[in-house]
Amino acid sequence: MADPRGTVLIVDDSLEIRDLVTRLLDRDGFEVVGGAATSQEALALSEEHQPDFVLLDFLMPQMNGAQLAPLLREKVPDARIIAFSGFLADKPNWADDFLDKRKMSDVGKVLKAFASRG
Repeated sequence: MADPRGTVLIVDDSLEIRDLVTRLLDRDGFEVVGGAATSQEALALSEEHQPDFVLLDFLMPQMNGAQLAPLLREKVPDARIIAFSGFLADKPNWADDFLDKRKMSDVGKVLKAFASRG
Protein backbone atom coordinates (compact mmCIF):
# COMPACT_ATOMS: atom_id res chain seq x y z
CA MET A 1 0.00 0.00 0.00
CA ALA A 2 1.44 3.38 -0.95
CA ASP A 3 1.66 5.92 1.85
CA PRO A 4 -0.67 4.32 4.43
CA ARG A 5 -2.09 6.50 7.21
CA GLY A 6 -0.43 4.17 9.67
CA THR A 7 0.01 0.53 10.59
CA VAL A 8 -2.34 -1.26 12.97
CA LEU A 9 -2.21 -4.46 15.00
CA ILE A 10 -5.67 -5.73 15.97
CA VAL A 11 -5.81 -7.69 19.23
CA ASP A 12 -9.19 -9.37 19.74
CA ASP A 13 -10.06 -12.98 20.47
CA SER A 14 -12.90 -12.89 17.90
CA LEU A 15 -11.85 -13.68 14.31
CA GLU A 16 -15.08 -12.08 13.05
CA ILE A 17 -14.28 -8.80 14.82
CA ARG A 18 -10.67 -8.83 13.55
CA ASP A 19 -11.86 -9.42 9.97
CA LEU A 20 -14.51 -6.69 10.13
CA VAL A 21 -12.15 -4.12 11.66
CA THR A 22 -9.50 -5.02 9.05
CA ARG A 23 -11.96 -4.24 6.26
CA LEU A 24 -12.96 -0.94 7.91
CA LEU A 25 -9.34 0.12 8.37
CA ASP A 26 -8.39 -0.89 4.82
CA ARG A 27 -11.22 1.30 3.57
CA ASP A 28 -9.88 4.24 5.58
CA GLY A 29 -6.31 3.89 4.32
CA PHE A 30 -4.64 2.12 7.24
CA GLU A 31 -2.43 -0.94 6.84
CA VAL A 32 -3.33 -3.82 9.15
CA VAL A 33 -0.08 -5.65 9.87
CA GLY A 34 -1.58 -8.44 11.95
CA GLY A 35 -4.40 -9.81 14.01
CA ALA A 36 -3.85 -11.51 17.35
CA ALA A 37 -6.27 -13.71 19.27
CA THR A 38 -4.06 -14.12 22.36
CA SER A 39 -1.65 -12.05 24.41
CA GLN A 40 1.28 -14.20 23.24
CA GLU A 41 0.38 -13.58 19.58
CA ALA A 42 -0.03 -9.85 20.29
CA LEU A 43 3.42 -9.57 21.85
CA ALA A 44 5.11 -11.51 19.04
CA LEU A 45 3.33 -9.58 16.26
CA SER A 46 3.93 -6.21 17.91
CA GLU A 47 7.64 -6.89 18.19
CA GLU A 48 7.83 -8.14 14.60
CA HIS A 49 5.80 -5.35 12.95
CA GLN A 50 6.27 -2.34 15.28
CA PRO A 51 2.77 -0.96 14.51
CA ASP A 52 1.79 2.69 14.87
CA PHE A 53 -1.46 1.66 16.59
CA VAL A 54 -2.59 -1.33 18.64
CA LEU A 55 -6.34 -1.81 18.78
CA LEU A 56 -6.60 -3.76 22.04
CA ASP A 57 -9.70 -5.58 23.24
CA PHE A 58 -10.22 -5.38 27.00
CA LEU A 59 -11.81 -8.79 27.64
CA MET A 60 -9.35 -11.39 26.39
CA PRO A 61 -8.53 -14.91 27.55
CA GLN A 62 -5.39 -15.37 29.68
CA MET A 63 -4.63 -11.64 30.01
CA ASN A 64 -7.00 -8.67 29.77
CA GLY A 65 -6.14 -5.38 28.06
CA ALA A 66 -5.05 -3.72 31.30
CA GLN A 67 -2.55 -6.53 31.92
CA LEU A 68 -1.32 -6.70 28.32
CA ALA A 69 -0.94 -2.97 27.64
CA PRO A 70 2.23 -2.44 29.75
CA LEU A 71 3.89 -5.43 28.06
CA LEU A 72 2.99 -4.05 24.63
CA ARG A 73 4.43 -0.66 25.60
CA GLU A 74 7.74 -2.39 26.35
CA LYS A 75 7.74 -4.03 22.89
CA VAL A 76 6.49 -1.00 20.93
CA PRO A 77 6.96 2.15 23.02
CA ASP A 78 5.95 4.46 20.16
CA ALA A 79 2.67 2.69 19.37
CA ARG A 80 -0.60 4.28 20.42
CA ILE A 81 -2.86 1.81 22.25
CA ILE A 82 -6.56 2.16 21.57
CA ALA A 83 -8.77 0.33 24.08
CA PHE A 84 -11.44 -1.49 22.08
CA SER A 85 -14.34 -2.76 24.14
CA GLY A 86 -18.05 -3.26 24.45
CA PHE A 87 -17.54 -3.60 28.19
CA LEU A 88 -15.72 -0.39 29.15
CA ALA A 89 -17.59 2.91 29.21
CA ASP A 90 -14.66 5.23 28.50
CA LYS A 91 -10.89 5.44 28.10
CA PRO A 92 -9.01 3.45 30.75
CA ASN A 93 -5.74 4.76 32.17
CA TRP A 94 -3.70 2.10 30.32
CA ALA A 95 -4.81 3.31 26.87
CA ASP A 96 -4.14 6.37 24.74
CA ASP A 97 -7.68 6.44 23.38
CA PHE A 98 -10.91 4.42 23.45
CA LEU A 99 -13.35 2.99 20.92
CA ASP A 100 -16.63 1.39 21.93
CA LYS A 101 -17.19 -1.81 19.91
CA ARG A 102 -20.77 -0.72 19.28
CA LYS A 103 -19.28 2.13 17.22
CA MET A 104 -16.63 0.06 15.45
CA SER A 105 -17.45 1.64 12.09
CA ASP A 106 -15.78 4.78 13.54
CA VAL A 107 -12.41 3.02 13.92
CA GLY A 108 -10.75 4.87 11.04
CA LYS A 109 -12.07 8.21 12.25
CA VAL A 110 -10.72 7.60 15.77
CA LEU A 111 -7.26 6.63 14.52
CA LYS A 112 -7.12 9.55 12.05
CA ALA A 113 -8.07 12.01 14.81
CA PHE A 114 -5.48 10.57 17.15
CA ALA A 115 -2.77 10.65 14.47
CA SER A 116 -3.53 14.29 13.64
CA ARG A 117 -3.06 15.28 17.31
CA GLY A 118 0.47 14.39 17.11
